[in-house]
Parts: sequence; structure tokens; C-alpha cells
Amino acid sequence: MTADPLESPSRRFVVWLAVIVAAAAAVRLGYVWLDRRHVGLEFNDGIYYHHGANVLADGHGFVNPLEQMANGRAEPNADHPPLYLVYLAGFSFLGLRTVTEHLVVSTFLGIAAVAVAGLAGRRIAGERVGLLAAVLVAVYPNTWRYDGALLSEGGVILTVLVIVWLSYRFWDRPSPGRLAAVGAVVGLGTLARAELFLLLPLLVVPLAPRVRARAWRPRIGWAVLAAVVSGAVLV
Repeated sequence: MTADPLESPSRRFVVWLAVIVAAAAAVRLGYVWLDRRHVGLEFNDGIYYHHGANVLADGHGFVNPLEQMANGRAEPNADHPPLYLVYLAGFSFLGLRTVTEHLVVSTFLGIAAVAVAGLAGRRIAGERVGLLAAVLVAVYPNTWRYDGALLSEGGVILTVLVIVWLSYRFWDRPSPGRLAAVGAVVGLGTLARAELFLLLPLLVVPLAPRVRARAWRPRIGWAVLAAVVSGAVLV
């Protein structure tokens, strides 16, 4: 049975979700520490994100980090969406600059995704399904393997799950603020993976007209507001 969205999660659900999140952390950190620690990066986007984060933290902006390392200077570059790069750069700025350290902080995205999957699953189909969803995200290799590859997919998985959860929260209690929140996270997701921008016309904008308890004019206004917020995040 679908959980009452206005009812607080049961103590049992909270405890078991915490256990699953802890297990997910053990899986991800264990994978990084035992299998990926001090392993050289393959020649793929992981090199770009790792070195790019350090270059960005050093104040050189968004440039091709390989060109920056080879020539000492580089032109502004936008080969990859910036969200994951900025995330890593924040830790680089704090002194966590090695490949292993970047791998460890990347696991935080995957761990958070497990918790959000549990909350979204609970809202969609009840607490048992919420816990099952959390378990699947915790153990499925195509989620946790990204934490050991320095790829942006970990952030993509997290933002998509947050979008699903916030969309159902809007459905439960429609308000312009809640729809704007969905739009904002779609904007963030687009900064992680460009094609997530399609969720704006395919999900966010159609949500407002389906709130039949409101007149058409405010519903259209809500959709416009969400689109503007999403665009503002991108800008």
C-alpha cells in the first residue's frame, strides 16, 4: 500500500533505511579502498574530472586540464557539464586532491542516492518498496561502480532520484515553491548531464496543468515559474 505522504516515516523504516545506507557506504568505500585505491586512471573522462577539479580549485577556471598541465596555459573549455567538476573542485580547494581522495568523496554521491531512493520508493509504493529500492541502488553494480571511476554518472543518478522524490512531493501538496524546487534540481541535473534538460518539457511543465484543484491561470504560472528557476540555475 502506498505510504501516506503526510505521515512521518515509521521508526522501523528509518532504522532499516539507515542500516541499508550504512551497508551502501561499506560497499562503495570498500570498493574504492580495496580495488581502486592508487590505481591509475584510465584514459577517459575520469582524467579530465580529476585534473580539471584541481586546476579549477587553483583558480584557473574551466579549461582543458590536460592542455593546462602540458603547456602551462589553456583556453576556456566546456567539453563536459560542470556540476561534477565543481563538486570535486570544492574538495580540492580543501586539500583533498589525490585520485584516491576524489574517489572517496565521489562515494558520498552514491551513498546519498541510496537514501533518496528509499524516500522516493516509500512515497510511490510504501515503506517495503522504499527499502527494496534503497537495497537495489545500494548493491546494483551499475550504480556503485561509478564511484570508483571518477565519472559524473554518480551525480546524475542522485539528481534524477531527487527529481522523482520532489515531483511526488509536489503532487501530494501542490505549491509554486515545490514545483520550482523540481525545476531547480532539473537545472542542476542538466549541469551534470545535458540531456536531463528534457525533463523540463517532459516532466516539470506537464505537472502543473494536472493539478485540477487549481484554476488554469495559476497552474500555467507555476509551470512558467519552474521553467524560469530551472533556467536561472543553468545561467
